Amino acid sequence: MYAIGVNPWVWASPVDDKALAELIPRIAAFGFDAVELPIEQPGDWDPVRTRDLLAEHGLAAAGVCAVTPPGRDLVDAPAAVVESTVAYLKECVANAAAVGAGCVGGPVYASVGRTWRMSPTARAACYADFRRALTPVAEQAAECGVSIGVEALNRYETSVVNTIEQTVELIDGLPSSVGIMIDTYHMNIEEADPYAALAVAGRHIKHVQVSGTNRGAPGADHFDWPRFFTVLRDTGYQGAICIESFTAENETIATAAAIWRPLAPSQDRLATDGLRYLREILG
Repeated sequence: MYAIGVNPWVWASPVDDKALAELIPRIAAFGFDAVELPIEQPGDWDPVRTRDLLAEHGLAAAGVCAVTPPGRDLVDAPAAVVESTVAYLKECVANAAAVGAGCVGGPVYASVGRTWRMSPTARAACYADFRRALTPVAEQAAECGVSIGVEALNRYETSVVNTIEQTVELIDGLPSSVGIMIDTYHMNIEEADPYAALAVAGRHIKHVQVSGTNRGAPGADHFDWPRFFTVLRDTGYQGAICIESFTAENETIATAAAIWRPLAPSQDRLATDGLRYLREILG
């Protein structure tokens, strides 16, 4: 029912033209259907070259991941920072359209790791600022046939949105091109009932990322994956399911994602064990 994809971050960071030239043939040989494409810096990979490489190996572009290091913020930030972040997100949308990806997903509201306390009044103002800042990106996305999937992160990585309920509130009033990107890793930490939260996300779901509860392979953990996919089917979601994990070889990304130890015998095993498990339970 679902195309199964993987993020090249499992093996490499940055994901650039050189990394994709090596990894896309391997990902296809492993048996994946699609690839999720992060853009750490604009220009890391050429969308036309990447589109052709994917087509050559029978793979789809499952989505583009917006990356928000320090200095990429739409809320509680100087006007120049907001402006440059909007420009970055617009480039993500343009690249997604060029490569044939239907969604740009990520924590597009603030840089990962940035946390601050907010009163209810301050939070409402923060959310209103986000909606104003994202509107031109959402309008461009709608024109390009691309959606924006807003990702809630766990409490250690953001204080803006941690739960699906908060994310629904955050995007309320934005064009229908804006929805939610599901990430099971964060849901396992923050949601009292991740399966009920998935149902709440429902019609808003634009993209789905999966990983084990320790960031390893789906299936090698305590998450109730059959229940998760039963609820996901009930939402009507028909997009790709993408494994997201990270290499420990790049210090910056390993530190940002708190990858302190190997999560599988090898990165290849992390990807292929996860793929095998997902094929088994999805049929």
